[in-house]
Formats: sequence, C-alpha cells, structure tokens
Amino acid sequence: MRSIGLPEVLVLCGVLVLVGFALLLLTAALRGKQSRSVQRALIDKLPPDQLAALLQTPQGEKLMRALAETGTTPGRSILASVERGIIVILLGAGMLAAARFTRVPSILLAPSIILIFLGFGTLLAAFVSYRLSKRWHLLEGNGDGQVNRRAD
Repeated sequence: MRSIGLPEVLVLCGVLVLVGFALLLLTAALRGKQSRSVQRALIDKLPPDQLAALLQTPQGEKLMRALAETGTTPGRSILASVERGIIVILLGAGMLAAARFTRVPSILLAPSIILIFLGFGTLLAAFVSYRLSKRWHLLEGNGDGQVNRRAD
C-alpha cells in the first residue's frame, strides 16, 4: 500500500478549503436574497401613510439604499458573469498546473477540467446574454428596458 506524502495532503487541504469557500459564498448569497425578500414583503404590507413616515427616518433611508443596491442592470450582470468565468477558468488552470507539478495528477485532473469547462460555459452564457440584451435594447438607456432615445 502506498503512503500519502506531503503534496497529497496539501492538495487535499486546498480542495477542502475551496469547497468550504464555495459553500460560504453560496450561503451568504442565499442569506442576502432572503433578507431582501423579507424587506420587500414588509414594505408591501405597510400602509402608505406609515411607509411615508418610515422613509423620512434615517432607518428608512438606509432601507431604501439597501433595496436600491440590489437591482442590477443587464450590463453589470453580464460583466459579473464574465468576471466569474475568468476566475473559474484560472482556478481550473491552476489546479491543472498543480496536478502537473505534484505527484497526484489523478486527484486534480477531473476537477480542474470540470472547472475549466464551467468557466467557459459561464463565458458563453455571458456572451449569449450580451447578444440578447443588445438585440432587446436592454443595454441602451438606463438598463431597465426603457430606451432613452434622442429626438433628432
């Protein structure tokens, strides 16, 4: 039976840290989404006179800023997808390089290839989103589907 050396242990620790970080990011995103939905539900249930009074307080202004920051334009979403795709591709390439330079290529080969293809899939999805957003005129104007056209 073959003994496990230091490179194998380091690779295993790195993969476990990567999986833990991914789970941490996922839970933070889900928690933020749930918080925004609760805030919106509370605003919908308030009577108009109480809502106006709430918006004039510092807490109401903070709430409206928090709700306003969540709305992203199609351009920002596409750019975020491109950034994520590049990061995932580089992560997969780094794992592939680590597999090449350590003695455990069989452990890292499959996940690195999967990450590279996942990154290219994310870039492809961003490209398709860009093309569709451009065709549907979502990238013009203020990004919410309303086109600001000049009167010539």
